[in-house]
Amino acid sequence: MDTAIIVSVIIGSVVAMVLVFAKTVLGVAWTGKSTRSVRTTETRIQDKLRQEYPLGISNSKSELRLIQKLNQSSVDVQKTATLNSLINKQVSTCDHATIGNIHSVSNGMMVVTHNESSSQQKRYEIPIYFVRQNYEYQVLLDICARDLEHYVPQMAY
Repeated sequence: MDTAIIVSVIIGSVVAMVLVFAKTVLGVAWTGKSTRSVRTTETRIQDKLRQEYPLGISNSKSELRLIQKLNQSSVDVQKTATLNSLINKQVSTCDHATIGNIHSVSNGMMVVTHNESSSQQKRYEIPIYFVRQNYEYQVLLDICARDLEHYVPQMAY
C-alpha cells in the first residue's frame, strides 16, 4: 500500500513538472512573444539612429555596431576614471587592518605596497572586485588580513 502511494506521488510530480515546462518554455516558443520584443527594440534603435544621423548608414547591423561602440567607449572612460581614483589611497581589510597604499591599477588588479622597514617592502596584487567601499582617502576590501598571503606575487620585482 505504501509503495503504491509513493509511486503515484512521484508520477504526479513528474507530470506537474512536464506541464510547467510545457507552459513556460513551449508557450513562449509557439507564441513568439520573445521575438516580438527583440524586433520592437531593434526598430526603436534604428529609428533613433536615423533621427540622430539622417545621412548615416542604412544597414541595421552597422547601426547596431555603432551603438555598441558608442556605449562601450563611454563605459570604458568611466571605468578608467574610477580606477585611476584608487591610486595612492590607503587600503584596509574587512577586519580593519591597514595593509598599505595602492601603487597602481591595471588589468583588473591593483598593486598594494606597504613599507614595513627601510629595507623590506610588502607587495600584494589584489583583484579589483574585492573593493567593498571606496572612500575619499581609504579603500575597504572584502579580504581578511590572514588571507593576504594568497595575493603576494610569485615574481620578484
